[in-house]
Formats: sequence, C-alpha cells, structure tokens
Amino acid sequence: MPVSVYKLNKMDLEQLQDYCLQFPFTDMDVKWDHLLCFTLKGKMFCTVSLDEDNQVSFKVTKEAYEELLQREGISPAPYLWKNTWVRIARSNVLKQEEWNYYIRTAYLLVKAKLLKRDQFDFD
Repeated sequence: MPVSVYKLNKMDLEQLQDYCLQFPFTDMDVKWDHLLCFTLKGKMFCTVSLDEDNQVSFKVTKEAYEELLQREGISPAPYLWKNTWVRIARSNVLKQEEWNYYIRTAYLLVKAKLLKRDQFDFD
C-alpha cells in the first residue's frame, strides 16, 4: 500500500521520500544545495525546498494547473511555471488523497515524455 503524504514535518518528509521512491526508476538527490529532487531517468517530477519550510513543487497537467492556482497556498513554482509546475506553501492545502494523486500524476507525466528507448525499461 502506498505511503500517504499529508503534512511535511520531518517525519512526513520521510514519508514523501518513501512515496516518491516507490515508483520504478526514481532517484533522489539534492540540487543547488537546497532542493531535494525526485527524478525519473534524470527528469524531475517533484521537489522539496529544504530551506523554505519544506515547500513542495510538482508537475501537473495544464487543466490541473489552472484549477490549483485558484486555491490559496498554491502558486506557480519558481523557474518551472512555464512547464506547469505548482508550489504548495503548506501541507494542509491539499487533502491526503490529493497529495498522492498529484505526485503520482507528476511521475506519470514525466514518464510519458521519456524517450522511447527509456520507456522499454518499464516493460
């Protein structure tokens, strides 16, 4: 059963790590000295700012992007807004099920954009 993510205190940051790393071929590393990145074949799908109260950013569909930006506590992710990434300011902005849905969707969006040769690994 997937780990659920709701709050992002220290324990929940570990849950987020567990949740993201359960997806096939996912790696985790720190970029730019402050950004915990979850990647699929080198392509980011979720990030956590380690110096801004653990704000989480992830890729969403164009439709979800417009919808989510209407909510208080959700804004375009810095530097990635053109690629339909959102930043979640506080963990309680999303319900537990929404966290899981949007992070899984981010992973699947990145997976769908992989080169065909990289997609063979999933078979």
